[in-house]
Amino acid sequence: MTTVLVVDRNQSSRQQLKQELLDTGQFARVTACEGLQAADLYLQQGNTVDVMLCDLPATARAQQALDQLRNKHPALGVVFIQERDQWMDSVALRKAGADAQVLRMSSPMELIACVAKALVARIKSAGKRASSQ
Repeated sequence: MTTVLVVDRNQSSRQQLKQELLDTGQFARVTACEGLQAADLYLQQGNTVDVMLCDLPATARAQQALDQLRNKHPALGVVFIQERDQWMDSVALRKAGADAQVLRMSSPMELIACVAKALVARIKSAGKRASSQ
């Protein structure tokens, strides 16, 4: 089963999203942390994460931190948690380092679908990396 890490600066929304994901019964483990530095530390400690759902500020610093995290952990799927006014087209989404995006107030089934989409993208990416080597 899939392991998910929720990264959100807002503690109440972070805990709510974590609980919604746990309540679906679709994931082996759901954990949560406040930011990308905490996520990086969590991964460096040897914890396995398949997909990271993250709410990031739209700053160059946050983008740089995400790029560094993706470079260290290329198999990590990334789903952006977005507000309606932050929605990106697919090209901008990939350029920003995400595999999928979901609206903050999405249903649990939509969350599951976005996690699955990120997993598929990571599998395809791993296959391309393997075939080019």
